[in-house]
Amino acid sequence: MSDRAAIVQSLINVIYNLEDADGRNVSEIFYDLPPKELKDYYELIKTPIALNVIRSKAKTPGYSVPQLVSDISQMVYNAKLYNMKTSIVYQDAEVVDNVLKSELQKLVRQGKITSTEARIPQLGPLPDSEESDDDSSEDEYNDDGDDDDDDRQTKRRRTRPTSQIAQRPPAVGRPHELKIKAVLSGIRGARDNNGRFLSTAFESLPDPNQLPEYYSVIRAPIALDTIRYAIRRRQYPNFETFLADMRRMFENAKIYNRDDSQIYKDAEVLGNRLEELAADESKRIDSTPVNRLIEGTNGRPTRIVMDHVEHRGEVYRIGDWIHIVNLNDPSKPTVAQIFRIWQDEEGRRWINACWYFRPEQTVHRYDRLFWENEVFKSARYQNHLVDEIAGKCAVMFITKYTRGRPKNVGNKQVYLCECRYNEREKTFSKIRTWKAALPEEARAESDNIDFFESLRPVPKFVSPLKHLLPSNATDDMPVPDSKQGDGNAPPIIGAVYKRPYDPVADQGVYNPNPDEAALNPMASARSTHIYRNNDSAAKSYASQSSGMSSGHIDGEDEYGRYKNYRNSDAGFSDSGTPGRNSFGSGSGMAGQGGEWGGHSYNTMRGGNSQHYIPPVPPSTFTISEQDLKGINPYTRSCMLRDKDSQPLFFSSPPTELGNINVRRGRDFALNSPKDAYPMHSLAYLKFKSSKLRP
Repeated sequence: MSDRAAIVQSLINVIYNLEDADGRNVSEIFYDLPPKELKDYYELIKTPIALNVIRSKAKTPGYSVPQLVSDISQMVYNAKLYNMKTSIVYQDAEVVDNVLKSELQKLVRQGKITSTEARIPQLGPLPDSEESDDDSSEDEYNDDGDDDDDDRQTKRRRTRPTSQIAQRPPAVGRPHELKIKAVLSGIRGARDNNGRFLSTAFESLPDPNQLPEYYSVIRAPIALDTIRYAIRRRQYPNFETFLADMRRMFENAKIYNRDDSQIYKDAEVLGNRLEELAADESKRIDSTPVNRLIEGTNGRPTRIVMDHVEHRGEVYRIGDWIHIVNLNDPSKPTVAQIFRIWQDEEGRRWINACWYFRPEQTVHRYDRLFWENEVFKSARYQNHLVDEIAGKCAVMFITKYTRGRPKNVGNKQVYLCECRYNEREKTFSKIRTWKAALPEEARAESDNIDFFESLRPVPKFVSPLKHLLPSNATDDMPVPDSKQGDGNAPPIIGAVYKRPYDPVADQGVYNPNPDEAALNPMASARSTHIYRNNDSAAKSYASQSSGMSSGHIDGEDEYGRYKNYRNSDAGFSDSGTPGRNSFGSGSGMAGQGGEWGGHSYNTMRGGNSQHYIPPVPPSTFTISEQDLKGINPYTRSCMLRDKDSQPLFFSSPPTELGNINVRRGRDFALNSPKDAYPMHSLAYLKFKSSKLRP
């Protein structure tokens, strides 16, 4: 064996036999790859690798130290990418990473390898403590380790106090999970009289290439690594489901193997042991020590973990989508998903929920387009009293939103989500694996959908804050900050800016001709974010909270819903004067400017109040290739096209605000809305005249 091969084998042995202070094998979880049934893992992890794979590769001639370093680094990166930061797997991956680096540095000092061979590859950034939230694929990762990208992101960063950004709550063992772990530990620790572990043969499934007939006989194969992985992902809703999988595993072994085989005998012994352990754990239902159900330090009870809570006649569970009272704007409750439920020592009931931001609560490029009803997953995991819950809603991933609606959704508001919003960096990134963004308890429910007969297109709208872009904005303008209000609610209002397009930080849909757009941002804000809920929980709670005026807000009825104004798109009164919202003197929240969710308010710039002209309704759309296939070839050939050869569809005669005394153009000025009148575009008139010819 060459010196380099010996070094490779030595490093593998160090990692393979790595133990912690309690004698637990830290690297055992990395021996084998997760079972193929975990599709979300393989959708996210593009280069899966495990220690046993690395050991096999090391036996081939020419396998070098850099290759070993690259493979182990990839294994560590995969574990950190898929698992939450507070998980044992993530922490074990960090231990492996640190030991690898330490061993490499030792070899460099001894002159056995060069510093180049010991270099750790950069596989992509991982979430820091503020932005990490067990989406497993935080999806804000950039596989490109270019320093220029890092510099650019640093320049875009606007730091926020860490206290304002809550991390994802740590996983807490519920009663049935504690019983599951106790039984599994008993099974894996079972030995015969010679000290042999009886569960060794059940750790993983047979290799399909070496034993294909096994899978033709056993229709539902399962092994301990599959079960352990399901436990870590909290996929067992109750103790009985876990026991059913364990029994199936032992029954499979007895079906496939001969009665006199060792595996058959081990399956019988372990099956009996399983029933004994299950009976023992079931007896403890009424005598479970209270500190097993309670989180705390030094044995002092602080919280009782719950899996559901009842509020105002509605049952709320982990994974439910909810509206939370928004103290910064009661008409726009915070969209959130429940991750934890508990009761404190004073009897108060709490939830920990992940916030989803609305478009007008984000800081974004002025030319960004938003889907109808779109919200953005944030990294804010905030604690709220159960009394702050205003009702249920639903959020769907974009691919499911176009295909159906959640079953039994009723008249609840349904939102669409495609991207994650990084509040600190003010960037957007597409979510690659939706289930990974949900609590483990809710991942199975995400497929519970009533499908439409065909795909339904979703309209896009320009930014509801586009009109707030300063008239003198340039491409190098600083990225503004959102306007903050109460710390237990999203920003009062976001902001817009003008910058060159950044494909990493600006993932989403953008208008290629933002200055010529005729889309209506107010239609987007109004149709997407009006809170339609007949109970007054939000308003009653907000009126009792400090810092929030209980006075009536113009434009709302007694339930926080919008009245129908004749000029509701812009909130203009008959006199042409923009209406004002009234938070009251006690709110401490000054309006920032322009239209916001159906309310008009003023922006003070240099002491002058500026009024904004209502944007024009949508009139022209480009047609997707999929929709275009449904149009006959002759009609397609007659359609007008834009400069990119995209066919255009006029849903109604295109209109543009014009002035009666000024020719069509973009440099006219309006004295008041009454001076404006709709004008047909030349393109539409040309199209219409061609259709009227005999």
